[in-house]
Amino acid sequence: MKLPLVVPKIAKTCVPKVLPAAMDQSIRSMICKQEKNMSQTEMATLTSYFTDTFPIQQLSAGNRQLVMKWLAKRNAYEVLAKLETDYLYSASKLLKDERESPQATLQEIRLYLKALARLRRYDELDHLMSSLIKKYALTKTRDMLLLIGTVCHECCSPALGKNSSDVIEFYKRWPAWMKLLTGHADFSQKKENRYNIGTIISTINVVKKLDGQIYKVFDYLKDTHGPTLCSEFGSTLMSILNRDKDTKMIQLIWEYKHAHQLPLSSYDLTRIMQTKIVERDYKGAVNVYINNPSAHLDVKQFDYLLIALSKTYDWSALQDQFNALFGIGKLPSIEQYGIVMAALATQGELESVDQLYQQLLRRGLIPNFMVIRALLEVHFRSGDYRGCFEHFELFDKYGISPSMGTYTVMFNVYKKINDIDGALRFLRKITNTNKSMIREKHFLVLMQLCSKFTNHLIAEELFNIMQTNYDITPSASSVAVLIKVYLDSEQDMKALSLFKKFRKETENPFKYIEVFNAILPYFIKTHQIQECESLFKEMSIHCERLDAEYMRNFIKYFIDAKKDVDAAKDLLFSLIKSNRSLVDETLFERVMEKYDELENDQMIIELYRLTNEIDMPINSKILLYLMKASYRVHVIQEENLNKFLELFEQTLTSVSSGTLNITTNSIHPSIINWFVRSLSKSHLTDRAIELLNKYTNILFDDKSPDKLRFDNQFTTMRSKLVYYGECEQWDNFEDIFEDFLNRIEYLENRPSRTVKNLRMKSIFNGILTYRLRNLVARKKFEEIPKLIEYLHKHEFTITNQFLNEAVSYMFLDSRTIEEALRISNDKLIHGFNLLNKKKHLQANEYRYNRHDTSWLLAQVKKNPGKFSTDMHMTWATFTDATCAIDRYLNKFSLEKKDNILRNFIEKYPYFMKSYLMKERELVKDWKQIESNHANYFKKLRDTKRTVFVSEF
Repeated sequence: MKLPLVVPKIAKTCVPKVLPAAMDQSIRSMICKQEKNMSQTEMATLTSYFTDTFPIQQLSAGNRQLVMKWLAKRNAYEVLAKLETDYLYSASKLLKDERESPQATLQEIRLYLKALARLRRYDELDHLMSSLIKKYALTKTRDMLLLIGTVCHECCSPALGKNSSDVIEFYKRWPAWMKLLTGHADFSQKKENRYNIGTIISTINVVKKLDGQIYKVFDYLKDTHGPTLCSEFGSTLMSILNRDKDTKMIQLIWEYKHAHQLPLSSYDLTRIMQTKIVERDYKGAVNVYINNPSAHLDVKQFDYLLIALSKTYDWSALQDQFNALFGIGKLPSIEQYGIVMAALATQGELESVDQLYQQLLRRGLIPNFMVIRALLEVHFRSGDYRGCFEHFELFDKYGISPSMGTYTVMFNVYKKINDIDGALRFLRKITNTNKSMIREKHFLVLMQLCSKFTNHLIAEELFNIMQTNYDITPSASSVAVLIKVYLDSEQDMKALSLFKKFRKETENPFKYIEVFNAILPYFIKTHQIQECESLFKEMSIHCERLDAEYMRNFIKYFIDAKKDVDAAKDLLFSLIKSNRSLVDETLFERVMEKYDELENDQMIIELYRLTNEIDMPINSKILLYLMKASYRVHVIQEENLNKFLELFEQTLTSVSSGTLNITTNSIHPSIINWFVRSLSKSHLTDRAIELLNKYTNILFDDKSPDKLRFDNQFTTMRSKLVYYGECEQWDNFEDIFEDFLNRIEYLENRPSRTVKNLRMKSIFNGILTYRLRNLVARKKFEEIPKLIEYLHKHEFTITNQFLNEAVSYMFLDSRTIEEALRISNDKLIHGFNLLNKKKHLQANEYRYNRHDTSWLLAQVKKNPGKFSTDMHMTWATFTDATCAIDRYLNKFSLEKKDNILRNFIEKYPYFMKSYLMKERELVKDWKQIESNHANYFKKLRDTKRTVFVSEF
């Protein structure tokens, strides 16, 4: 039979620096040795000394505590436990009178508990803890939690050699202790009970390894303390496991409760419904809700039920549940409308939410915050951004204050429609009316919008005023976004400087992985292999947790820096097997993008199949690569256009109906427009326009604002320009081209346009060829130089192909031939001569097997980049140009020819040198010209260098 225990009074800690002089010197030395473990002989000696010679009771609290600490330090737990037991019990093993027991310090009691736990004397430990809690539950609650924490650490720490049986012993007792302390063991509401459950949160990783062994704890609690305590402890565990998203253990606990008919709380039902939805077991979520009506006390359950029903597309059941919520004949209140609409809004059910909104208006109800928030949310999720603006005005109309979350939605609307000026005006409006609601996340969205426009100046200003005007200290997220803006704006040195400053000034910078993720693309882009590998290694060692962005950079590193897409693919496959949480659709996107460049259609299709196998939603870019691969397989390889168009139409329909596993309710216009351009260029213009019409009919209403936005997007206008250009419908082409220029002018003249948008540089790529054909067809050759000047002035990309084509056309008309000569002389002929010289030298070196490499070839091999040129005249353009000059000269007399040649040689010496290297046999009276200027031509052709016009 267990002896009753005297609960000592807890005294203040008071530890002396030295042991009392009355203590035997040999004993003092024995205690204070530095060795870790104490021998059995030493322990026996100490036990005898403190029991008979110098009873432990004679020591003061401080001295006694010091002895106990040294015993614990030397792992003499048997001695420690024996002395504490003697101290708490009388010599006759009868219960001491409390007045006879000296005060014990909290530290001393912790050491005693530690000793009992180390010796696995769990029954004695339980008896002591229970006695302490009964006495001090009301007066020293925090101290009791501290003692429970000590026991928890000693019983559950693997570092102390504890195993699952020790953990189970602790968990058998913890609920009873907490019930003594607080009156119950249900701490499922984490925020309210964070201090109470703090002791076991740290052990949750050990608990998760128990799996089915946790049933031993439940069996013990149920049989010893009854089903109520067992059920309460189960709810607490479910709460903590939910924090770690351990759905497997949550379901194990639910199954035990259900199988043993334990009391079920509303929290239990809410948590298992959430778990089943996370596991995509939507029917299971519906069933547990229906089968447990007594636990229908949490409003979140109804939200989860709506989600489950919407995911199973059981709309009639959804309507039935909505009606059943309010009871027969009872009209729903505005609060209940808000709950239902909010649940439907999270699923993007635009039609259902709008119907409920119209219904409550007809009933004369006034919308509350939740209703307006649901309207805003559902229109945003559905891509109806005009609807977002309309419904945001309802806050003013009904006198309701928007929340930080609604402001965030609106900033994201501006981000979606690429309206940086509107976003800045919106920020100013909030500042004037509700400044206290502005948070860092709002500035993050604004700076991300700056990244789209490559406007680092506005991003810098936002970063600064966030601190000076709004007293917001930038977090690592803001630093990461600003680094990205710098990189997108080609301000690499600013990005690197900001990163170095952050790393230098921040304590433990690796806590903020987003900053390192932001700078990695710079090292990858500049092919700094060693720096990349060093940073990846440091992050893997020091960062608490890696994320998908880290893996995205790793894959980008393999593809862009190492030029090894297969290694990137292998990394993706290994991640899926070993660490699925680090995989998202963007990893697939990056690998598929590279395979698309290589036109490896089989690998693209294989990767898409893998996304289906692991139930990974795809995004618009993945869909584009998949459709391009299918196009190449069915149209280019098999010449089966009808089969591809049928597949494409099915895909569009699936997106529109929501049956395709995709991350958005709408697909990016570039998907349809790429195929419109491809079909048009393949002279399948009828099928191209048919595809465009099908797309708009499936996804848009004729009067939909989305259709208008689609028509006004650059990618759509580019597709129409290609289509009309291929069909040579020049009237329609010119109308669209004018709209195209007006749209550019509108964006160029916006107030926020403080720097050039680098993303706009290539906006004309692919359509300038058709513009040239249009001008030639209209006999407007004189407009071609103006077009080139416009592109140059506004810093748009001018490709070598376009410039050659433009020059070829300009040589055809006498009004533009001199402008063609100027461009050729200034921009094209140098590259033409360099390439021809390299080609000639390489051919000679190969033909004659020469070992004495020319100086030019040696320099090319040493530094190939120095001798490469983006702009050069093609041989076809040079031939067209020389023939055009020949024809031009034939229009004039010999004397006039001389004057024209002299003028051309003076103005365009480099091109004319190449032109005059050969006799112009097709030019009338050329032999006479050769004779008149024989010395000039001889010097020109001998030296192969320009000769002053004065010698002509």
